Amino acid sequence: MAAYGRDLYEWHGYETLRGLQEFGMTTWLMQNVQEDERTAAEYRRRIAGLRNDDGPRDWRPW
Repeated sequence: MAAYGRDLYEWHGYETLRGLQEFGMTTWLMQNVQEDERTAAEYRRRIAGLRNDDGPRDWRPW
């Protein structure tokens, strides 16, 4: 919070910014789904989360 001078979670544009970041992370992963089943499963998890705003964001690091 101190670095920005405000709490970004309180900023009106935070939800949009978060959505763009999540979309970017998911489309990057999409390019790698052919690597193995773990990658494909993580991609499906993220797509499900993006389709449901109330869905869990229990994404695994990649």
